[in-house]
Amino acid sequence: MAIILKDALNSFFKEQEVVEKIDENTIYSLWEEIVGNNISKVTKIEKIKNNVIYIKTKNTAWRQELSFQKEELITKIIEKLPKMKIKEIKFL
Repeated sequence: MAIILKDALNSFFKEQEVVEKIDENTIYSLWEEIVGNNISKVTKIEKIKNNVIYIKTKNTAWRQELSFQKEELITKIIEKLPKMKIKEIKFL
């Protein structure tokens, strides 16, 4: 039985979680667009591990302020990159 190349590639990429890895890399370049100019100036994505984004903040005041916006930020990320499986944001 012949397999359509498109279906075979889609299956392969899904099994290897390639799409999620591409989205993980894309978030770095879209960060300002996702969170806005003000927040992007005082934050930096340090790493993404086990569906958790670790974000370095400029100071403790920003860390506290953003902790109140955590769910909203997760929603914005998922809206922009729906294949990302982000479950948590930790502010450093």
